[in-house]
Amino acid sequence: MQLKLGSRRRALVAASAVVLLVFLGLLMPGCAIDTHAYLADPHAYLWDGHTVTELPNTLGGTFSEANDVNAWDWAVGWAEDENGINRAVMWKYGKMYRLPSLWGGESAALAINDLGQVVGWELDESYSSHAVLWSLGRARDLAKRTWTSSRAWDINNLGQVVGSFTRDAVDKGQAADRYTTDETTHPFSWRCGLVKEFADAGEAYVVNALGCIGGWVEDDGDASDPWLYNRLCSTTLREVDTEEELDSAVEGLNDCLTGAGWSNDAGSFLGDPMTFPLAVSWSCGRMTLLPLPDGMEFSAARDINLVGDIVGEVGRIDLEREDCVVYAAIWSGGKVRFIPSLGGGALRNYSNAINVKGHVVGASEKVGISDLGPSRVLGTDAVGLGDGGSGGRATMLLYDAGGALIAELNDQTAPSVRSADELLGVLAQPAYANTARIVLRLESYGSGGTETADWTFLWEDGVLKTAQGETVLAR
Repeated sequence: MQLKLGSRRRALVAASAVVLLVFLGLLMPGCAIDTHAYLADPHAYLWDGHTVTELPNTLGGTFSEANDVNAWDWAVGWAEDENGINRAVMWKYGKMYRLPSLWGGESAALAINDLGQVVGWELDESYSSHAVLWSLGRARDLAKRTWTSSRAWDINNLGQVVGSFTRDAVDKGQAADRYTTDETTHPFSWRCGLVKEFADAGEAYVVNALGCIGGWVEDDGDASDPWLYNRLCSTTLREVDTEEELDSAVEGLNDCLTGAGWSNDAGSFLGDPMTFPLAVSWSCGRMTLLPLPDGMEFSAARDINLVGDIVGEVGRIDLEREDCVVYAAIWSGGKVRFIPSLGGGALRNYSNAINVKGHVVGASEKVGISDLGPSRVLGTDAVGLGDGGSGGRATMLLYDAGGALIAELNDQTAPSVRSADELLGVLAQPAYANTARIVLRLESYGSGGTETADWTFLWEDGVLKTAQGETVLAR
C-alpha cells in the first residue's frame, strides 16, 4: 500500500525499527518503513484539540489518509476507491470530494493552501509519477518533458509549488538524442509556469509564505542533510550526530523561519548498531531536540504552524512483540502530549500536518492488538527467520495459577491451536479451563542451532494481557 511516497521521507526515519511481530502466528506490518506501508489499517482523521474525528471515504474503499489541512479545516490526502486504487481527495465541511484526474491513475494530494489550491502527484499510463496542481476545479501537470518522475510536496498562498523530480540524462557515450535515466532526485520550485531546478540531489518538502524552502540535500557521503533555501542562499542546518554520516530533513517551516523535522542519532539495539530518528526544530541557526515522552525511543516532526506548535510522531520498540508502536504527538509550549487514535489500543497513529488553529490531520489504525481476529495463524510458517534459517515452531505453554504446566499446544497437537478462535475454543474445554498464564514460545532452527524466545501473557478477569498489562484478547 502506498500512502505517502518519498525516496527518503519516512524510509529513513524508521530504518531502526524491527519488522517482526509474532502473536498467534501473525507477521504484522511493522515500522520498517516503505513510507507508510507500515500502516495496516489507515483511516484519515481530523483532531480539533479535543476530539478526533474520522474523515469519510465515499469512494467505496476502506483506507484513507489526510496529508494536509488549511486554515479553513479543508483537508487533502487520498482515499481508496471500490477497486482498491488510491485517489487524490479533498475533505471540505465534512464531505469528501475526488479531485480531477489527468490519466486515471493512482494519485494523492499532499498539500493545500488557504485559497484551496492543491498539489500532489498522479501516475500516468506508464506508471510514471507527475507533479500535479489542482486549482479552480482543474488538474494541471507541472512536470517538464525531461523529467522521468516528479511529485509536488507543498504550495504556499502565493501559488508557489515545491517538490522533487528525477530527470533524463544524456548518455555521452551515445548520440546526443539518446537518453538514459538519472535516478538522482532533485528539488524544484514552480510558480506561474516558471520552474527552478536545483542542481543538488535532494527533495523540497515545504515552502512558507516568504518563499523559503525546506527539505534535504545529499552531502558528500551520500547521506541527507537538513536544508533551507532563502533568496538565492542555500544553507544546510545542524544535525544531532555530526560524527556519523546520518540522515536528517526539514519537513515543516513556518513564516517565522522556524523549521521542524528529524535528525538521526547513532545508537545500538540489542548490541547491534542502529540509528534512531529524533524530532528537532531549527531557529536562528540553532537546533533544539524536542522532548521525548518517557518510554519512547524515537520521534520525528512533520509540520509546524505559525505559533510554533509542532506535530509528528513518537515511538518505541516493543520487545514483547518484536515490533514498534508509534503514536501521533504534538509539541506545544515546550511540552509534548499524545494525540488520540481512532481505535482504542491502536498500535500506529500518525500526524501529518497542523493548521494555525492547532487542528491536526493524519492517519490512524482502527485495529488494536486485541482485534487481531480469527485468521491469525499459529504454526511453523509464522516464525520469522533470518538469512540461513531452515525452519521453526511456535508453541503455546498453558499454566495454571499455581505454575503447573497444563499442556503444550501447537499446529500439530490435538487439539491444535492455529488461531485466536481455536485458542478460545481450547480454553473453554474443562481440561484447560484453569489456564492462568500462557507462554508463547518461538523456536527457529538455523545453522547455528536452535534459538528460543518466550513471550508471557496472563489471564485476568477474562482478558488476556501482556506482562506489561496491555490487553491482547478477550476470553
